[in-house]
Amino acid sequence: MSVSKAVSIALPILASAAYVVELSFVPLVLPNLQSDLDLTRSALAWIFNAYVAAVAVGVLVGGRLGDSIGPRRIFTLGVSLFIVGSLFVALSPEQGTILVGRVLQGFGGGLFSPVIPVLLARASAGRPGRLLILWGSISGLVAGLAPLTAHYLLGAFDWSLVFFGLAGLAFPALFIAFTQDGSGLTRDRAPASLVGALHQPMRVWFLYGYVFCNFGTIMLFIFFLPLSLDEAGYLPKERAWVMMVFWAAFAAAGVVLRNMIDRQAIWLVLLASPVFVIGGYLVYFTAQSPTWVGLSAALVGIGFACGNATSTTLILRFCQDGTASVAASLDISIARLGAALVILIAAPLEPVSVVWMVAFLCLITAICGVLPSPVFQVPSREY
Repeated sequence: MSVSKAVSIALPILASAAYVVELSFVPLVLPNLQSDLDLTRSALAWIFNAYVAAVAVGVLVGGRLGDSIGPRRIFTLGVSLFIVGSLFVALSPEQGTILVGRVLQGFGGGLFSPVIPVLLARASAGRPGRLLILWGSISGLVAGLAPLTAHYLLGAFDWSLVFFGLAGLAFPALFIAFTQDGSGLTRDRAPASLVGALHQPMRVWFLYGYVFCNFGTIMLFIFFLPLSLDEAGYLPKERAWVMMVFWAAFAAAGVVLRNMIDRQAIWLVLLASPVFVIGGYLVYFTAQSPTWVGLSAALVGIGFACGNATSTTLILRFCQDGTASVAASLDISIARLGAALVILIAAPLEPVSVVWMVAFLCLITAICGVLPSPVFQVPSREY
């Protein structure tokens, strides 16, 4: 592998490490924020969703600018804002300023995140799906180690150190972005207009519906898990281990699935995701021991691996030429909006109502996964 190709792969993976660690760290911080600032669960949902909503906006901007002025500049700007927002949260003394920092952090992450799958797909044009799912596995391994790290940080230091850590983790990516010459990171064609980019094939919009529901149910699990375990009397270390099981299962499943993602079996993998997710919820809400709680986290983690890279691979495969960055940005934006909406609706509900809501969303996920498959239409591209 040439140096330039290695850099084109390492650069987005390095930046994405901080992005995915946020998903792992911040849920574990929520009980500490709740006790330190005397917040309700609904208030915590706003802190959690401020980042989610900002990402949803940021990816639309980043996707459009990534197709028009090139990914390198967007990458640099996004990483910079992510670092500034993380530091802002770490230094914030109350809920209002934390919300501001979360918005900055999320918008920055949203700017650079849509160019990551595009850059990785370009770096491995022959088998992009395999590289995407391996990237997901690496991210999962990083996120899997993060909960235990967060536990020890929270045990010895204030929760703000977690956000200092996110800024520090992202900083090397910023350094590389400034020092590399950008080879392979510039746009290679004139982009379509934003309106034109929205005119995607119907199968892409079904996949967006899949992403909305699938990511919403998974992020709801990540949001609820540490809070409900805290209410059930689980110690911080025990909560960290359960979260580690989730991310370890995500990473392990990605390794197993890596050779299926560029073949016809991708559709089976896609449809397996909602099955694992609803199974994980059912196991969790009937769990009588930590072992069953860990099993539920593993099932949802596997479901996350089945749906994450597969949906992105298919969206990039079927999107119109010249709209890859916009298509990827819509993918991430719709996923985050789904997460924000599902969490806001489900936060005040009783567990039984949550299960019924998740079951309905998993059914819609499965339908949106079946409709664009070869069972219903002739593929527009070769497999």
